[in-house]
Amino acid sequence: MKEPQGTTERRTVPRQTLALPVRIEMMPSSGGSPTVIEGLTRDVSCKGAYFWGRAAFEVGQRLRLAWSIPPELNRQLGLEIRCVAEVVRVDPAQPDKPGMGVAVRILHFETPQVTSWPDGSPQT
Repeated sequence: MKEPQGTTERRTVPRQTLALPVRIEMMPSSGGSPTVIEGLTRDVSCKGAYFWGRAAFEVGQRLRLAWSIPPELNRQLGLEIRCVAEVVRVDPAQPDKPGMGVAVRILHFETPQVTSWPDGSPQT
């Protein structure tokens, strides 16, 4: 993906274009319950992701993200990926996009959850 003029590419791992629904838990800095919204990924890697979401995101904010990789994209094994990430950039909303653009650095992954097996049976 070409970077806008005047910006420097900082990724150390290539991202894969992948448009999937993502569950976003916005973790409050003062404790309490997180705010949960839905978003849409644009691209992901093992170190970061970019997604669109309809909320007020701030650089430095911690988020918990979860998205499902469908079996047809993962050798017939459906997985739910969960991670904790930190917002590193927020792009303004654009009329043709579903909310603000948010770039995150993944801090750590949680144990993936199998959602379906190669034989098509659901995880129980």
